[in-house]
Amino acid sequence: MANVTALESIIATIPYTASGDDAFVNKVSFTPDEGLRSIFGGAISSQAISAAAATVTLDLDVYSSQSTYLHAAKLEENLVHRVERVADGRAYATRVVRSEQRGRCVYIAVIAFQRRSVGSPGPVLTYQVPMPAMDGLQPADVGGDEFLKHMKAGSPSLAKIHAGEPCEWRPAAVEQGDAPTKYRARGFFRSRTPLPRDRTTNIAALAYVSDKWLAATALNANPEAMGDRMGNLAMIASLTHTLSFHYPDVRVDEWLVAERETSWGADGRVMIHQKIWHVGTGRLSLDCTQEAVVRLKPAKL
Repeated sequence: MANVTALESIIATIPYTASGDDAFVNKVSFTPDEGLRSIFGGAISSQAISAAAATVTLDLDVYSSQSTYLHAAKLEENLVHRVERVADGRAYATRVVRSEQRGRCVYIAVIAFQRRSVGSPGPVLTYQVPMPAMDGLQPADVGGDEFLKHMKAGSPSLAKIHAGEPCEWRPAAVEQGDAPTKYRARGFFRSRTPLPRDRTTNIAALAYVSDKWLAATALNANPEAMGDRMGNLAMIASLTHTLSFHYPDVRVDEWLVAERETSWGADGRVMIHQKIWHVGTGRLSLDCTQEAVVRLKPAKL
């Protein structure tokens, strides 16, 4: 069985006392992810949330993270997250996190918190997009090795990496459609190992998972342009990653459903959208948008 790194350790940060107050550093060393030569973006954004949460009181929950990736972060170096306390109000707080390597900012995020309500908040609007029916499927109906089979067919090297993934993925449905904007991919996922019950850990874990293969949505929606086994792809990288957390008590070690689609592509960039629901409750737990750069190889004449 593969040696699975616990998701909790990947997203964890500790105080970086050598750099003053409100500075944090990754708790464990980074390892290659998805065949990348740089740190996986989801690891950076999840650690930024962990760092920001360490500067607010326990009754404040993360509800938003707006990220921009500035430079590739080197795997062999630690990542220092510097937190700026830009606002502390009665109901809301805001932090800006700048993640650095050797003094160079590689990532920046605005992370917002809302104070937990005590008692009834009064009249509020309450609604959501319902969870997809998933054709009646439950996680148990989709074999645990189906994703590995799918990846081995498309990319054997990625399949090897996936075998050590901290999360279990079970794809359930793909709608290709007659245009890239008609593409939909849905599947189940959860952490392979139990997570603590605290909200910050689970929100940070959800941020980590939300970025897994997300940019590939645009590639899968354009199979003809990508060619056999993505042979026409020259480069793909995340530019921005925006998260809206709707339920801070979400559990990432319980089954969740992700639905992914793409709405636009031009000028070397693509826009991807994702929604995540909790299977047990049907609650919409996350809305996510990502902008990525995609470059194709020149056509052979």
